[in-house]
Amino acid sequence: MPHPKQKRELKEKRQQCQEEIKEVNKHSRGIAALAAAFGAVAFWRGSWMLMDAYLFPNNQILSATASIIGGVSIILFLNYKFEDLF
Repeated sequence: MPHPKQKRELKEKRQQCQEEIKEVNKHSRGIAALAAAFGAVAFWRGSWMLMDAYLFPNNQILSATASIIGGVSIILFLNYKFEDLF
């Protein structure tokens, strides 16, 4: 059985390690958030460029209308499906 002084030292060491892990986790979350933001922007940019090139490229009004209708349809569909899950 460890001596009380050894227990205290082990407890202090454990607390120190936990604090160091928290600091590392803070940095990891920040890096993950930056990576997620970059991924979202890159996806949006690529999607936008493809829609400009292929979704009624000669008719901006029709392209915008189709995009709005498609987006609203997807949102309504996903909202309906998520309500079924919960």
